[in-house]
Amino acid sequence: MASADIASAVGPLLLGTLISWLLMGIYTMQAHAYFMRYADKFWIRSLVITISFLEIAQWIILTADAWYYLVTNWGNLAVYFIIPWPALVLVVLCGISSMIVQSFYAWRIWMISYDAWLLRIAAFVIEGLSLMQGCSAITGAVLVFQRPTEAEIARRHRFFDAWLIGNLATDSLISFCMLWILFKARNSTHWQNSKLMFDKLIVNTVKTGSATTIIAALTLILFDLFRDRNYYGTTFNFLQKLYSISLLANLNARQKSGTSRVEEEPQMNFSDIIIRTSTSTHASSSNQDENQNATYPSLRALQERSFPSGISKTLSSSSRTKS
Repeated sequence: MASADIASAVGPLLLGTLISWLLMGIYTMQAHAYFMRYADKFWIRSLVITISFLEIAQWIILTADAWYYLVTNWGNLAVYFIIPWPALVLVVLCGISSMIVQSFYAWRIWMISYDAWLLRIAAFVIEGLSLMQGCSAITGAVLVFQRPTEAEIARRHRFFDAWLIGNLATDSLISFCMLWILFKARNSTHWQNSKLMFDKLIVNTVKTGSATTIIAALTLILFDLFRDRNYYGTTFNFLQKLYSISLLANLNARQKSGTSRVEEEPQMNFSDIIIRTSTSTHASSSNQDENQNATYPSLRALQERSFPSGISKTLSSSSRTKS
């Protein structure tokens, strides 16, 4: 085996492992900030805990995979034709993590857009694509595990293509729906402060959504164009980290809106700003409030449906205090 072939086999693994270690530090900071600042419902905190366990498992197994190639079997050219079990487990973990995170976004889009049937259909499509890509990743990894060779990966290529294409399509649709909601809400208010808050949320959505979309697309391109090389391993080895960081970044974004250590739904990244816009308008003028209620009749229903009773009362008390 030529030195160029060895470099193409272990080089992407080395780069992917280094980037994954860096992203693990970022994820740890995000997770620490979440558990210190927020007291969400039990199932939401359980979801974050589950994602955290998956991230720790991915971190350990990826390091073991790099150790297998770069230390234990250094100089043994035969190992480059065999796929070790840690590499296949990484595919399963990435498929599960992306499926969980995408399902969470689908639920949030469903809850926020309860009065928009088009977005509800989009939420169904997102969930279906998420389940498809996750199952494709798991199925492909299990089939290759029976004959762990590069030739078997090429033979089961369609499963991994379905996984990566499904990831790309799901991430793109999620980003589009979230941006559509934010731009619609931004255009519905005449208050400059509210527009600035929406601008910040739009920028945050673009940053977190584009990261997973771009890396998923790049992994797909490298996987299809260079079938005899492992270049895709660089991006694949830290793709899972981006999904988890995206989830926590959106949950922690509530701090920027002034909420902390309260029992609330995580989709308030969007609706909290909408309700606060409505509250500010009411505090400014009762006539303007009547006009806004007539223009945006779903705001009160959104507040009653999205907020727990404690938060709704808090917002109402704040409005009366300002008036």
